[in-house]
Amino acid sequence: MHTDDEIIRLCQQGRSEGFALLLDRYQVRVYRRAYTFLRDREDALDAAQEVFMRVLQAIRHFERGRAI
Repeated sequence: MHTDDEIIRLCQQGRSEGFALLLDRYQVRVYRRAYTFLRDREDALDAAQEVFMRVLQAIRHFERGRAI
């Protein structure tokens, strides 16, 4: 099993398996959170997709280990 840091590193390297691992690990959680707020299946799916699109765009600039 890969750690989050390993998955982030793979994504930052542009490796598609990194993003696949990220999706496998977090897509259900993201969808459930979106559904909690939106209470509509299609809207929650759209919101979750948008989240992962933004993650994909921003992950290159993410600094592992940096405090939020």
